[in-house]
Amino acid sequence: MRWSILSLLLLFFLLGCESRVETHDIKYRIQRLSNGPVTYRVVYASGGDATLQQGPIEDQLWDSPVVQDVDNGTELLITMEVISGNGQFEVTIFRGKGEWEVETANVDPNRTYTLSKIL
Repeated sequence: MRWSILSLLLLFFLLGCESRVETHDIKYRIQRLSNGPVTYRVVYASGGDATLQQGPIEDQLWDSPVVQDVDNGTELLITMEVISGNGQFEVTIFRGKGEWEVETANVDPNRTYTLSKIL
């Protein structure tokens, strides 16, 4: 009887100890560094296998909404396609409250640029 109670307690303890995957809040940003009119479209990962698309965009600075609770090991992806014009852009992925990955790209019309990282 005593062993069965201990076995049940051990079973409950082991089942209650689930491993937790660390998560982060993610935000994407595109900032145009050059002058002149440029129109572009953005596709970005919004967690899991889902992607979102926004555009056409003409703003100097574009920020995505915050994507919450993204699991470690998830592929983060942002692609920008220049529809018209050309220019130099800074593409940033924010993890938590700080910059995590920043790249600068020169993108010509009808071209795309992709920044992809594993969280």
